[in-house]
Amino acid sequence: PPGAPPQGRRPVPDAVMGAEISALDGTTFRFSDFGGKVVVLNLWATWCNPCRREIPHLVELNREYAGRVEFVGLTTEDRANTEQKVRDFVREYKMDYRVGFSGAPLALALMQDRTNIPQVFVIRDGQIFYRFIGFNPQISPPRLREAIETTLKAGA
Repeated sequence: PPGAPPQGRRPVPDAVMGAEISALDGTTFRFSDFGGKVVVLNLWATWCNPCRREIPHLVELNREYAGRVEFVGLTTEDRANTEQKVRDFVREYKMDYRVGFSGAPLALALMQDRTNIPQVFVIRDGQIFYRFIGFNPQISPPRLREAIETTLKAGA
């Protein structure tokens, strides 16, 4: 069903952990910068209707878990052709967490064989604890909250 994570942890691909990611604000970052922090990574695009329904929930969770969980939204779109559209989208949806451009190699390394978006990954210490593909408004938000709580406790 939509939102159901696969069982078991798997490592974040090395190509993703070490990649320098271009943020919308002009800075760069790497997932290796987050150390032991829980990271909720969302792969999305401005044209994706399920993404448009999911992002308000992520904004709410980001506020709820401020200081305890790092939220990152990576658009799968090409920066050169969509930067202003992404900026407008981020402003419209009040995305108050780190937003960047994944680039095709990074997105494909994360998605592996399932290239549908949105996808949400709950990551800690270089391990993907949970992966959610798609969005269902009744199922996805409580499952993601449960995944965040479980991952926070795993590191306690």
